[in-house]
Amino acid sequence: MVGALIGISVVVVLVIVLRLAERPKLISPVLPDELPRYQTLEQLALRLHTREANERGLKPGAEALVVFAQPAKPERTKICYLYLHGLSASRQEISPVTETLAAADQANALYARISGHGMGTAGMGKYHAGHWLESVWEYWLMARALGERVVIVATSTGAASAVWLTQQRDVDQHLQALLLIAPNFGVSDKRAFLLTWPGARTWIPWVAGRFHSWEPRNKLQAKYWSTTYSTLAWIEMQLLLEQIAHIDYQKMKTPLMIQVSPEDPVINPMRARAIFEQWGGVPKAFRWVTVPSGDSQHVFVGDIMGPQRNDEVIHEFRLFLDQL
Repeated sequence: MVGALIGISVVVVLVIVLRLAERPKLISPVLPDELPRYQTLEQLALRLHTREANERGLKPGAEALVVFAQPAKPERTKICYLYLHGLSASRQEISPVTETLAAADQANALYARISGHGMGTAGMGKYHAGHWLESVWEYWLMARALGERVVIVATSTGAASAVWLTQQRDVDQHLQALLLIAPNFGVSDKRAFLLTWPGARTWIPWVAGRFHSWEPRNKLQAKYWSTTYSTLAWIEMQLLLEQIAHIDYQKMKTPLMIQVSPEDPVINPMRARAIFEQWGGVPKAFRWVTVPSGDSQHVFVGDIMGPQRNDEVIHEFRLFLDQL
């Protein structure tokens, strides 16, 4: 009987906490109309380089980067490629996919570092989804300066940020295409909705621990990903996913191509397929990528995670872009 009373008491306390506690909310990002003034594109790139160089704890090779099509004579190109990486990753994530596409188009390229990323364990716990989106917006403004139109290449949660970006002012007028790898429009874990329950910022660290750690597949993944980070980052990710869940995808105008493994254990691949089916922009293309058992089913391309699929993934994106 005592045990039953204790159990009832715990349930009552939990109910009271859930009723009184505040739900996590996505803090609205502050989106300026323009970048701070600059004289030349070289100055713009140098300012980004200087800022990244002064960022304490930033892993070498994870920094944001501008690559000019003509380094000896930097100028605006018809297209600028913008790469948006996934949660806990960096610009090295699927390299050299974006690099190869940009080189073929003789296009400038901008490789983002979303706020808090590339800084190891400490970085991601200090920033919320609003910060992520502020940095994505800033990279968009830079990409617009670097190219007349922009092709966004994005992986996993970077794809969610890219879709959010399409809803911001004047973006669709200058967005050439979205090329998405394993887009995170919803994670595979059906319990993810709990991440935005009342009081989650308090009880998630109790239930799941303060930090999430995972085992890298190789030394380069260990180097360029954050393999231990605050579990509060899950809440911010879920807030972003819930934000884009309300979009009317039938009204989308941007051309879209998605490549994803049907066996992806991280994101829900059928959710990616469903959003593709709703997508109003044309042309559009969807490709299921066959990934052998034992290989990474989530990030399945790039020199670090799947070099044997670089050529096929790049080729399929190239065929799609050539239609535009």
